[in-house]
Formats: sequence, structure tokens, C-alpha cells
Amino acid sequence: MDSPLKKKDTRTSEDMYHDAPLFAEFGAPFVTKPKAATDKTPKTGKKKPPTTGKSPRKKAAKPGRSASQPRAPKPVNKEALLLSVADMCALLGVSRATLIRMDNGGKLPGRIKLGGSVKYHRETVETWLKEMIVKSDT
Repeated sequence: MDSPLKKKDTRTSEDMYHDAPLFAEFGAPFVTKPKAATDKTPKTGKKKPPTTGKSPRKKAAKPGRSASQPRAPKPVNKEALLLSVADMCALLGVSRATLIRMDNGGKLPGRIKLGGSVKYHRETVETWLKEMIVKSDT
């Protein structure tokens, strides 16, 4: 039993060509040709250097410092009320991972959380460092 809502398609292939848009081809379907590989970049128009499979050259170390020497920590601002994590690392001479481990263990005083960042109260940290110095009897 045919539904009255479904209409039988009575169009022929010739009728379908009349309904096709003007830019459609009647023959084979539209096929794009692959673009030829070019050595030019679209922005500058300069040719790319040929790739040889080698890795890029590494920069040579500066004459004044060998590659194995660590960089000197940046100086800590003596007037700042709060110390950043980087300042604390420089002050204590430890890595960031060690500082975080000490902080999670509750070994660092003066921790202040401001929004999403952590700062340390300078005076509290300096007092803590002075208390850690063992006075020797001479």
C-alpha cells in the first residue's frame, strides 16, 4: 500500500539536467586536478631550502660561559614585602620542585595565596632562616 505522502519520482534524466545549476557539467562529474607541489611559501614568495633530513644546527655556547654552568639567579628585590616562588627558590638555593615539596610538607612559613598565585611574606621567611642558624658555643 502506497502512502499518499510519498510521491513517485516521474522525472527522467533529461528533466534533471534542466533543473541543474548553470555551472554543472552534463558529462562526467566535476573532478579537481591536484595542485602541483611548489617550493614557494605563500607569504614571501621565497623558495624553501631543500630538506636533507638533517636536524637543525644547535647554537654554540657563548665564550664566557660553558654549557654546563647554570645561570646565575636574578637578584631578589630587598624592598619587596612578598616573595614570589622564583624569589624563594633563589633565596633558599633550591629548585622549584624542591620548594613545592617543602611547601606541601608544611616546612615553609609565611605562605600567602593571592588569587591563583602563591607568595611568601619576606619578614617571616627571613626570621625563619635566622632561627635555623645554630649558634655554636666557642
